[in-house]
Amino acid sequence: MEARLPARLQAVADYVPPGKTVADIGTDHALLPVYLVTRGVSPRVIGVEKAPGPLEAARRAVAANGLEGRIGVRAGDGLRPLKPGEARVLVLAGMGGRTIAKILDAAPAIVRAADTLVLQPQEPVVPARRWLYANGWRIADENLVEETGRIYLVIRAVHERPEPVDDLLLEVGPVLAAKKHPLLGRYLHGIVQRYEKILAGLNRSGRKDLDERRAAVRARLERLEALRKCL
Repeated sequence: MEARLPARLQAVADYVPPGKTVADIGTDHALLPVYLVTRGVSPRVIGVEKAPGPLEAARRAVAANGLEGRIGVRAGDGLRPLKPGEARVLVLAGMGGRTIAKILDAAPAIVRAADTLVLQPQEPVVPARRWLYANGWRIADENLVEETGRIYLVIRAVHERPEPVDDLLLEVGPVLAAKKHPLLGRYLHGIVQRYEKILAGLNRSGRKDLDERRAAVRARLERLEALRKCL
């Protein structure tokens, strides 16, 4: 009984390099591990889940597919249930960028032993990208995928020294901008809307001590609009 993946998870699976053991952090119902093993992408997957309900659902899914020998489901938070070197590919999908950065920061030995990170950060995204650049991970590719009217970001990072990147591109995505991804215009629209709401709130306050913050937000909006015109 092979799992079918929603578009956002298919985009994650497409970034998993074949032939390597994978750890799927926050595996939920183990859809990704089952897919990777049944499709022959990964010889072994470790699914980690801290919530009791999804944890049991993941174990049932593995058993229903007869994959107990190739998929291990472990209870725990973040990367803590892993040992260094157990997984060469770490997948962290469906959580905020700050949470992803915190999880990676908390387990340096596990992260150092990996060679690929596949991330699907939700807002705010910037902390995840900033962590990659600060810790010697290069963004090899990025993708945007639409599912039920929502746009999801997926990042594949490799353990190589990254080139310096402009702060704006930390938010927009250096690879997305370079290849002018077809969904980037809509993705940028969402970012612009968030800054417009921030600016509206700052303007409503009328506080003089927030003038510098207002100017910074206006400057960011101008740069984002200039980037949109280049697409």
